[in-house]
Amino acid sequence: MSDFTGKQIVVVKVPGRDMERAAVALREKLAEFPNARVTAVTQRSAGWRDWSDTIQLLAAIEYTAE
Repeated sequence: MSDFTGKQIVVVKVPGRDMERAAVALREKLAEFPNARVTAVTQRSAGWRDWSDTIQLLAAIEYTAE
């Protein structure tokens, strides 16, 4: 039986194309969930329609209530 009580998608959007900077931003955002377990991470892109020149990372997490 799992102790995890909640699920959430965490999203960070970073200007530019620096994946390392985006990863740092995601780690900082995940720090808000100290008991979280990341179950998936992906990069979201709007394809050729994305004129904003940004990186968006999405992480699926499971977490416990404190």
